[in-house]
Amino acid sequence: MTRPQDHLYPSIHNPLGALRGLSSEWDFQKFQLQLEAEEQEHRLNHELELKRIELEAQRQCEEVQHEHEAREAQHQCEVETEEASLKCEHNLAVLWIQSDAGTPGAQLAPATPPRLKTPVFSLYKDGNDPEVFLSNFESQAHRWKLPKEEFMKHMAALVEGDKFEVLNSLPSESADNYDDFKNAVCSRFRWQVRGPLNLVREEWEGKISFTKTSMVEYVLSFHQKLTDMMKVARDSLAQAQKKQSAWYDEKAHLRTFEQGDKVMVFLPLKTHKLQAAWKGPHVILDRLDNVAYVETRSGKKPKIVHVNMLKPYFK
Repeated sequence: MTRPQDHLYPSIHNPLGALRGLSSEWDFQKFQLQLEAEEQEHRLNHELELKRIELEAQRQCEEVQHEHEAREAQHQCEVETEEASLKCEHNLAVLWIQSDAGTPGAQLAPATPPRLKTPVFSLYKDGNDPEVFLSNFESQAHRWKLPKEEFMKHMAALVEGDKFEVLNSLPSESADNYDDFKNAVCSRFRWQVRGPLNLVREEWEGKISFTKTSMVEYVLSFHQKLTDMMKVARDSLAQAQKKQSAWYDEKAHLRTFEQGDKVMVFLPLKTHKLQAAWKGPHVILDRLDNVAYVETRSGKKPKIVHVNMLKPYFK
């Protein structure tokens, strides 16, 4: 006979069962704690690995920046040395011309002015890139605060060969216009669009500036740009769909068919897949909505067809 207190205190009368239950519960808690510890360790290792990757990327960016600064300083030093050398040669040429002009019995100067080397600009030679030359010329002119109206005064002493021919081919009213000369050079040489490899080469050679951007900043900026562009694309698509729907609805007429109606279906030809013709009659089995119908063909499975592909069949 079972006593009421046996249900209240089962462990008193069954100590082995109670110990077995406590043991299984303790094993479960132990296993759960082990899982939590392993998960926390895995999360910590993952965070440490991400931090290590970020630091490695930052270190590489700093190394690239230091190398770029060193190349830029070396290039600036070479440019200054070349400019100083050209300036000395220019001064010597001016002194030589002045001394010849003041010497008795000196020959008259030719009608064409002497082609002196300009002290502050780089020279253009056959085989050089015209786009790079004009870009360097504009940057050097900006550095020396030279007005744009005086660009062509120095150009004759800087170019030679095919570019000198372009300069001489300009009409008299465009001889002093730098923009006309630049357009003529562009038309003559037909510059091509610079690709990724050209940009990488120009960056390594120090021809374009390098902006330091960390990997995290680049990824966040790129993600934001993608989000913005997706929003712009969705808005443009919605506007285009709205306009197309309005244009289509102006000449559209509502057509309805009932179950059992015979219709003609606009289908591609078997001989020419890019051509289509009306075929039938076919029977309407069901109407799904205002524009979708289920039609059947002889010996084939039923098919869902848009109302624009259907027209009534008349005997």
